[in-house]
Amino acid sequence: MSIANDPIVEDFITESKNILVDLNEALEHAEGGGKYSSHLETYGQMVDRILGGAKTLAMTMEGGHPTIEKIGDYAGICKAVGYKASQIKNNEGFYSVCVALLMDATEILEEMLNMLESDQPINAKDVISKTLIERLKWVSSKFSAEYRESVAVKRQPKMNQDEIDSLLAKLGLS
Repeated sequence: MSIANDPIVEDFITESKNILVDLNEALEHAEGGGKYSSHLETYGQMVDRILGGAKTLAMTMEGGHPTIEKIGDYAGICKAVGYKASQIKNNEGFYSVCVALLMDATEILEEMLNMLESDQPINAKDVISKTLIERLKWVSSKFSAEYRESVAVKRQPKMNQDEIDSLLAKLGLS
């Protein structure tokens, strides 16, 4: 039996694709500028559900599953950018760049889910363009320590460039 035909994996794919619809809707609303930044926090909360589902699912599989783990890692990057971008104030240009980056990143997340559904292994280098990686690194470098990565009110430790590079390396993109 292929992994994609596993009922639990099928449920994960179906739920994740439903969340993708909501993610795209949140991003469309966020396009209106920083006054709509709450939609990016909503985006972060929703993509966190894909992250959590992927991490939990991978842990339940004997030996894990590289494709599902990559989806989880990638969703983690989307979550961090979404939450941080939701806090941008008085910089509409940077805010717009972050929204556009998340739109592209969400398309790639959908492609990764389609690959899981068709039981194809994910080679992140084939799915995530160098341009997107460069944009992600640039955006990440612009966030200072004041930007939190979750909905928590307490200050969270900042995801530094080494941690982002580590996630990119796990995806095979360093």
